[in-house]
Amino acid sequence: MVKHVDPAWLASANPNQILLLDARTADDYAGGCIRESVHICCVGVVLRRLRNGSLKVESLLNTAEDKAKYVAAKDSEAVCVVVYDQNSSNAETLSEKSIASLMLRKVSRDCKHVVFLQGGYDGFLARFPALCDVPDSSEDSLLKRRPSSLLLQISTMSLSVKDDASESEDSSNPSSPEDEPSPSQRDATPYQILPHLYLGCRKVAACLPSLKANGINNVLNVTSSIPNNFVAAGLNYKQIAVEDSHDVNMIQHLPEAFGFIERARLSGERVLVHCHAGMSRSVTVILAYLMKFVNHTLDSAYEHVKHIKSDISPNFSFMGQLLEYECTLRPSPSDSGIGSISASPVENHYTFVLGTGPTSLPSPVNFTSRPCVLAS
Repeated sequence: MVKHVDPAWLASANPNQILLLDARTADDYAGGCIRESVHICCVGVVLRRLRNGSLKVESLLNTAEDKAKYVAAKDSEAVCVVVYDQNSSNAETLSEKSIASLMLRKVSRDCKHVVFLQGGYDGFLARFPALCDVPDSSEDSLLKRRPSSLLLQISTMSLSVKDDASESEDSSNPSSPEDEPSPSQRDATPYQILPHLYLGCRKVAACLPSLKANGINNVLNVTSSIPNNFVAAGLNYKQIAVEDSHDVNMIQHLPEAFGFIERARLSGERVLVHCHAGMSRSVTVILAYLMKFVNHTLDSAYEHVKHIKSDISPNFSFMGQLLEYECTLRPSPSDSGIGSISASPVENHYTFVLGTGPTSLPSPVNFTSRPCVLAS
């Protein structure tokens, strides 16, 4: 049985002994929050990882202070973890699928003192508006102390731990560019994401017979260390020299990457996008491309690529940046992705298999009608 507290209890509590978890949507949080609250991830891939246990709650805490409070809450009742949503008065009535319910279950397993705020943000705001951060239209940033959306929070998280089998720049066993594949390259087959777009790893990029067999003559190299092997063989290269690190801003490189891919597509040519393992950096570029040019949501793009290559795993910073980028592409909730009337500059005859059957894409629109807005 979850304990409940009212707004007056929270207003009088010592802030140093409270860890306040906001379990609302990013839009609701951006519209105002209880001061010192931490917005918890509530979308897509990260939500699934929370539910299946592959991501811990403390991984979503953005500051050393918050992390220290969570550790203290595990050890004793000296720190109380408070969960709130928009306006619910009783935790027992929450949907099991709600973020607040998920947080209460997860945190209650870890911490000794966990409570639910009766009336949520609306109830607290009505009684104690001075203790809430409500955005001022004159401010450049909606909320000063913490990021105004989950996306920026994730993109600045100090996560150096890689997802599952993450990429590394291991150059101790470099591939040798040869016309005939070596035994280690026999499985170097690129994954076709679109008729003109392929995903691969360093082995694919180093296997000229495989590239030729798939009609690939353009290579987008999203690494700082892997060489462009086949310039002499006539392949066209673009290199985006970035590491697989949470410090990297991938969004700023998207216009350059998109321009390279689109020039190839409009010329009737094919492009391989690769990094070291074909799991994080190259996948991030491809997901963003599907979101912008094929009108996928991030979720549908991720599921489409994962259906083709099951081991994809962009690092959490890149996922956060993609979430922020999605907001710039779809500022309206009605602009939800596949099936939207404002969709795709890429050919409308593409058909994708998303696990349950083919999905036809909507008619294309002018390429320049949807400019790339860079996330901060």
